[in-house]
Amino acid sequence: MADFASRLKLRFKECGHFVHDKQNKTYCRKTGPSWAIVLSIYLTYFVCVLVAFLLGLRLIKTLVIQQDLLVQLCYDSNIYVNCSDPTINSKEKFCQFTKDMLGPCGKSGYGYPEGKPCIFLKLNKMRGWTPWEHVSTPDPLINEGEETEFSPKENTKSRILTPICKPLSSFGCDRIGLMAVYPKDKIPHFNANLNIIFRLMAVYLSPPKEAFQEYYFPFNGSDLYLSPLAAVQFLDILKGFVVGVTCEIVGITSLEEVQKMLRTTLYLYISTEDDV
Repeated sequence: MADFASRLKLRFKECGHFVHDKQNKTYCRKTGPSWAIVLSIYLTYFVCVLVAFLLGLRLIKTLVIQQDLLVQLCYDSNIYVNCSDPTINSKEKFCQFTKDMLGPCGKSGYGYPEGKPCIFLKLNKMRGWTPWEHVSTPDPLINEGEETEFSPKENTKSRILTPICKPLSSFGCDRIGLMAVYPKDKIPHFNANLNIIFRLMAVYLSPPKEAFQEYYFPFNGSDLYLSPLAAVQFLDILKGFVVGVTCEIVGITSLEEVQKMLRTTLYLYISTEDDV
């Protein structure tokens, strides 16, 4: 036991001698000037790293946390025209699309503060693609020259893509309420007294009259092209419940694979006062 205590005392003495050697005037076996050189090297290194980091921050653009999603653009009358006017030749120009066309959904807040949320539907830019493309497949039961459901002549009768939103299940019919589609139209209200079949039929029998017009197609790859939007506003969606909604674009006579790409699903939840 005495031997262990003596060894422990010796270790503490050696440790103290390592930290401060009075005879050689060193600290951790280095003199004061040596430590000054080491500290100056590390200080110079960290200063250089800090300067490089601060200079790098100047290359990063400032992130705007809150800004208007739909920026009001200034249109040049020599480039952008109102394509809804049939007297204007818009082949060499580009169609206007302003946020004013989206009604209340084009304003800041997008209906969320009032509990009437808006969602925006946008078609991806596909160069040269038009929604009314069709695939000619010979049918032995159809005579040559006879018009079919997918013939170009039939397609030209209505060249408007209409967004239709409906509940994912029959349980959501009473919760989804009245919807408004912009530009310019409404989808009828789901009356709780109606049979579920009639509620679903009401959506398809009363499609929006205006949405994606034919003059926005095809996309030619230009940077001046303005993609059209369709806004769907839920005016009296039931609060406090998760409502599943599926939206699709109808009016396209094309392949089933293309129609699947024009369908999206989302879930909406509007909080109540008790949730706050």
